[in-house]
Amino acid sequence: MANGAVAEVGTIGNEGVVGLPLMLGDDRAPTCVYIQVPGAGLRMKATLFKKELAQSASMRTVMLLYAHAFFNQVAQSAACNQFHSIQQRCCRWLLMTHDRMQSDEFLLTQEFWP
Repeated sequence: MANGAVAEVGTIGNEGVVGLPLMLGDDRAPTCVYIQVPGAGLRMKATLFKKELAQSASMRTVMLLYAHAFFNQVAQSAACNQFHSIQQRCCRWLLMTHDRMQSDEFLLTQEFWP
């Protein structure tokens, strides 16, 4: 937000990617990405990503299916943030984070510094 406030709208882990606006024809994402748990990730240049999308129908199909699933998750998160208690939202976040981790244990703190 203009005042520096942030709100989480989606959770991405080992199942997904950031940068969906590139796939949808934009040249940058209007949002920020924060890594909240220890782990590793891979990165590729936006130009290479777009080139591979243009050359591979199967990659485009998979990415569109992922975009659909991710946007459904964002909608569900918005509904949960509106209608559920803080305890329910915390449980949801912990379960979603657990689903994306390679372990039953992961490091978290009570602080969040975007």
